[in-house]
Amino acid sequence: MVLKADVAPPKHTWWYRPLLAVGRPLLLPIVRRMYKIRTVKYKGKIPDASIVMFNHVSDYDFIGTLNGFRHYARYVASDALIRKRYMRFIMGLVSDFIFRRKGENGDNVVESVKATIAKGVHVCIAPEGGESINGTTAYIRPRTGQMVKDANAGMVTFRMEGGYFLKPSWSKHRYKGPMYGGVVGVYTKEEMAALSAEEINDIIYRDLYVNSYEWQREHREIYEGDTGRAEFMEQVLYLCPKCNKVGGLHSKHNTMSCSECGYTVEVDQYGFFNGDEVVFDNLYDWDVWQRNVINSKVEEYKADPERIIFSDSGQVLKGLENNYPYVIEENVTLSMSAARITIKGEKMDIDLPLEEVQSITVVSREDVGIIHKGVYYQVGAEIQRSGVKYKQLISMLRGRQFL
Repeated sequence: MVLKADVAPPKHTWWYRPLLAVGRPLLLPIVRRMYKIRTVKYKGKIPDASIVMFNHVSDYDFIGTLNGFRHYARYVASDALIRKRYMRFIMGLVSDFIFRRKGENGDNVVESVKATIAKGVHVCIAPEGGESINGTTAYIRPRTGQMVKDANAGMVTFRMEGGYFLKPSWSKHRYKGPMYGGVVGVYTKEEMAALSAEEINDIIYRDLYVNSYEWQREHREIYEGDTGRAEFMEQVLYLCPKCNKVGGLHSKHNTMSCSECGYTVEVDQYGFFNGDEVVFDNLYDWDVWQRNVINSKVEEYKADPERIIFSDSGQVLKGLENNYPYVIEENVTLSMSAARITIKGEKMDIDLPLEEVQSITVVSREDVGIIHKGVYYQVGAEIQRSGVKYKQLISMLRGRQFL
């Protein structure tokens, strides 16, 4: 599918403003109590139409910011929300979101934000792009600061803590526990105009930064749930700290183990690893370690560009038609070297030179989205595996920040 970017200026605010004004006091208290949302309502003035930056910690960010930032605003969200026809109808009825397709360069988002600010409407956006996979604020998208300047916008920073444990990005389970947060900084458009784009990015990162595991180490909040606390962690963790092999990690209930060497850890009610052989007591430290191991081998990979670095069989190749995924082939192998990505099955044999790949992203938590020369490929899996390792690897090979 060839991707297209459309600019979406604000529309029908005569409908959305009163809808929010009525829905917020009626529904928000119920939802807030249900999910223990304890973000603090900001009572000060916002002098300019502003871009509200929030750290992307969970599916409940929208509730947290909606509770803490009561001014009318449009949200930037993934178009995964409207992949299903009924969701497209519902979202169109109750919101005026700016939708972004995973992996796109974001031109439509930037122009839509500028058009929105020009109309005096605030915009809420997670400048990390994707949801945190390891509980720690990721690097800010490089274009973010320039977008603030080009939009002639003010800026608000809104940080949330604890929300990562409500439903980690890698999990399909929901837990009960508190999410805290509130406005950190309010900056005028004059203040933003006087700064460089890099300086703005630095402010955003400083204001939004949180390491959820360090926060949890201090607060010891219990996040309750009847389902497995380790399940689906292998969507993030792919390198065993004991045998250093890729692909052997598997989760079940509260246990993460390696089928290659038997390394086993248990996840406790606070989200930490326990066991006789624990190398890292939390997912973030484990993730940083595995990324550093792979990154240290980049020159080795480049010296042997056809060597397969990551490979997963039993994958499902999908396409998109009218924004809906459909299956092209059910049993393909996805492989990546320093030179190319290949998708091979009985029907398909796709070769994508890495220098022509625009981006790799993770879609719907586990599918790998690849954009090659404007054409979109999506690869899913029946068996749990890490899709994010492909996204990390291309960043490392291109010398970009990856932690």
